[in-house]
Parts: sequence; C-alpha cells; structure tokens
Amino acid sequence: MLQQIYNDKQANGYKITSKKMFAVEVQIMTDVIKYLNSVGVNVLYVYDALLCEEKDKTVVIETMNRVVLEHGIKTTVKQENSAEINIDNAIVDEVVEASTTNRITLKEYFRRFNIRYGTFVTESSLDLNYKVLSKYFTYVDEVTDEWKKRAMIETYINGEYGKRQLFE
Repeated sequence: MLQQIYNDKQANGYKITSKKMFAVEVQIMTDVIKYLNSVGVNVLYVYDALLCEEKDKTVVIETMNRVVLEHGIKTTVKQENSAEINIDNAIVDEVVEASTTNRITLKEYFRRFNIRYGTFVTESSLDLNYKVLSKYFTYVDEVTDEWKKRAMIETYINGEYGKRQLFE
C-alpha cells in the first residue's frame, strides 16, 4: 500500500495524492459513524479520530477496524492505552442474575457476535445456529463443548466463502 501511495505521489504530486487519501479517510469515517449511530452510539469526529464515551470504546474500535478492512486498508485503530479490550465489555449486557453469578443469554451472545462479525458472516448460518441452540439452551454457559465444536458459521470475506467456529 505504501508503494502505491509513493507511486501516486510521484505521478500526480503530493497535493492530488493527499486529496485522494483524505477522501478515503472521510468515506471510512462516514461509514463508521453511520453504523455507530444506527446502533445508538454517538461519537464526535475530530480530525482523524473519534471521541466517544468510555462505555462505547470497544464497540467503536471494533467498528473502525472492521470498516477500514472493508475499504481494503490493512491497519488497526490506535488507542490512548495499549491494553487489549474484550468486545464483551463494550456492549450493554443482557445479563440475567442466576443465583450469585451473572449469565449471558444466547440471544445476547448472538447479538454481540453479529455486531462484531456481522458483515463477514451469512445471516442464514447465524440464524440457523441460534434457532437450533436456543431449542436446547438459554444461557451461553449451558452450551456443552460438543455443541460448541459443532456450531460453525459460514463467512463471506473478500468474495470467498469459508467457515469459522461460533464459540472461540
């Protein structure tokens, strides 16, 4: 990618190349903001960054990383701190009290999975897995290892179909 930018700069000059790069950045950020707004997350766009509430940080990062890849750019979001963040902590939980522990319903697990990987999985495979699993289980911690191994999702990435496990 850097070589393409260098070649474009040599052929067209830095002003044209900068305008092209800025146009791509604006399109990426527009797509990110539209998606985030559609799921109820509000952000503030400042130069090449998004400001958000702490509780929304992970969903914003995951969305930015996904959208930038959809635009064919291989990079990741830079954060103020380098701690790894788990997507499960970013989305409002549908957690049900069960004795003294919190349990996540299958419905919530599938909702989170769809937010994180939705553009890369076929809806029918996600729906089918939910339909089958919800007949036998209500909470994620009830799903046996055998069922977890068999729960495969069809993916569609860069024009190619593939499979991945639903439970990692």
